Amino acid sequence: MKFWDTKLTKKISILFISIFLLTLFAVNTLNSRTVHSLSEIYITETLQNYENELNVFYSINKLVENNSSIKELLTFINNDISISDQQISQYTNEVESICNLLHQIGIKATISIYTLNENVLFNNSYIDIGSSIFNAPWFNISFFDFIKVNTSPNKTPPYFDPKSNESMFSIVSIIQDLDQSLLGATSINIPMGEVLNYFKQDFAIGDVDLYLEHTLGMSTTVIPTPTSIPLKSSDKLLFTFENLPPNPEILTFVVDKSSVEESSALQKNLTQINIGILLYAIIVYFLIVIIIRKILIPVLSSMEKFQTILIDLGYEGGYNFDISNISDLAEIIEYNISAKIRELLLFDNVTKLPNRQYFDSYITKLITNQTEFSLIVIEIRNFKSLSDGKFKGNGDVILFEVSKLLKSMINQEKIHITRFSDNKFILTLIGHYNSEELDIFYSKILNFFKLHPISVKNKTIKILFNSSGIIFSEHSHSKDDLFNKINVMSINAKKLANNNLVIFNTDLYQNYLKEEIIRDILAISIANNEFFLNYQPIINSKKQIQKSEALIRWKNSFLGFVSPDQFIYITEQTELIIDLGYWIIEKVATDLKELYDQNMNLQISINVSPIQLRVPDFVIQVINIFEKYSINYNDICFEVTESVLMHNEETEVSDTITDNLYKLQYLGIRIAMDDFGTGYSSFKYLNEFHFDILKLDKLFVNKTTDKQYEIINSIKNISDILGMEMIIEGVETQEQFDIVKNYGLIQGYYFSKPILWEDLKTLLIKYNSN
Repeated sequence: MKFWDTKLTKKISILFISIFLLTLFAVNTLNSRTVHSLSEIYITETLQNYENELNVFYSINKLVENNSSIKELLTFINNDISISDQQISQYTNEVESICNLLHQIGIKATISIYTLNENVLFNNSYIDIGSSIFNAPWFNISFFDFIKVNTSPNKTPPYFDPKSNESMFSIVSIIQDLDQSLLGATSINIPMGEVLNYFKQDFAIGDVDLYLEHTLGMSTTVIPTPTSIPLKSSDKLLFTFENLPPNPEILTFVVDKSSVEESSALQKNLTQINIGILLYAIIVYFLIVIIIRKILIPVLSSMEKFQTILIDLGYEGGYNFDISNISDLAEIIEYNISAKIRELLLFDNVTKLPNRQYFDSYITKLITNQTEFSLIVIEIRNFKSLSDGKFKGNGDVILFEVSKLLKSMINQEKIHITRFSDNKFILTLIGHYNSEELDIFYSKILNFFKLHPISVKNKTIKILFNSSGIIFSEHSHSKDDLFNKINVMSINAKKLANNNLVIFNTDLYQNYLKEEIIRDILAISIANNEFFLNYQPIINSKKQIQKSEALIRWKNSFLGFVSPDQFIYITEQTELIIDLGYWIIEKVATDLKELYDQNMNLQISINVSPIQLRVPDFVIQVINIFEKYSINYNDICFEVTESVLMHNEETEVSDTITDNLYKLQYLGIRIAMDDFGTGYSSFKYLNEFHFDILKLDKLFVNKTTDKQYEIINSIKNISDILGMEMIIEGVETQEQFDIVKNYGLIQGYYFSKPILWEDLKTLLIKYNSN
């Protein structure tokens, strides 16, 4: 049989050319689709970030609207009451503090405070105070009537600002007094150009031009300004969006395809696939050579090997290749790789569930279609401990088993499961649910997991969850707001760690927003000396003041008095507690020096955080402060809680904490164990650390029973054996005082609440004069 002839050569040549062209087509199609998909993903993320920035503007505008000082200023202006330069400076400083928050946001904006009467008190490139609301560039009667009824912050239609010569929009709030009478308005003014520049800068994967068509015309990032939007072409991608804030007609992104193709993010995704396609082309080339030189049997054998390569690239079809249908390979490769990219981008490799990107697109679709739905976020509690502990290396197995149980239990088209992050799953429940129904559904999940325990390495794992829920349209009305709120509820569920479902709660969410404001302004407040100290006396049985505890307090011009419970743990998280702690120590030193100058002395207790004690030069800094004011170390007591000692066990800086405690004691500074009895290991630490003072928590005196006082007596005996002085906290009544006064020193509201330093000196003179 003759296998080599002119006809065969011609067919092989045509086949080679066809496969080569199909391969190029597949590569180009793949690159084009990937560029389009990635561009769309990044643009969606940019728009989400923009919505987040607008929400911050709303919050800041609300701060101005509710600020009592600004309301007072508007009252003065509207009633032609004279305002001193000092008052003007005070009001201006408050507005500038708010403006500082604006500067931290990616979109540059200005702030205006309008009155009913024109009286410009202050004006610069960022702030305008005193212009008449009726002269505002955004003012028109219909919009003004609308915002008087809808007093929450409202977006204006686009308008032209003659001062800046720019197209703009504003976020406006009406300001009213306690009688709901109109005082004026506040607005945050945002140039259209700034919005476009924000989009351009936030699109990190390539070059993009933007065109914003609105009622005033068209704004664009292109210079010089073109007369029209370019058409879609081979080197340009166009994405259009309608009804985005501030409600333009059309927002168009024009993406430069070549810049996206050259980005590292795209190159990283395509390298492996392109290598596979290149490998395919090379193998096909050698196959053609083999066909020319050998008979059909070796050719078919090579085709089987080529099929194996396709399977390695993700092809799972059962197609059998032979000479007659080899041209189908390019089509199969193109389809298989496209499907593989979609799988890698939108599905989790471990659980095969839709991933975060898919979920984002899915939720957008539900909201666009006005579909009712609810979310339940399920986070596997202590997952890291499970995967790194006795089940080390089996984290993926645990995740797969959890996902399998979830799918088995639910198995409904109207419930969608997503693996959102490492140990977090989200259930999307389509339809109308109320809070009670969500809770009942979640209970079914818990019961199902109890009935179907997960086993790894022949060991049963008890799976516990931190779970939260939210009902769209009842608790939220936009995707960004939905994600923000469910994230806050997830954080609270993790704190509670009780396996129950935490459904959205307005009070919890407001507390979170307040906490975020505290985080933003805490460092500035420390620098502005907004903190001060109160002192709570510690007395003996004769009501003579023996000691006093220094307690930090904070009063902010916007937030008012902020409880230590709301800011201390934030200072520890951000390590601002180190600077604040040194400030407290130095303030106590200056107060004690003043007492020395009046021939009096008193031991002052200062609370110390584990974050401070793990600083290597903490003791040196303490020495420098006390030597500066000639303070007797015996007049200082540092109070630590059980958390300090637990921190000492769990971190790599345990030697530093222990060394610092012993060095402080060596200097003569007393070390007190605060809140004794509130932890699980209090007695353990009494044995391991030599404390000078034991402060018994108020829980022991809250119940005036004989059993409670027998416990106090027993603890007193232990403290005597260990050579510790005992202080009983939380004494509030005469009865409590009479019973416990002989056990040790007394601290509590019975004698005095925390007071200012001058008031403490008055009490010292009154009660210690004899």
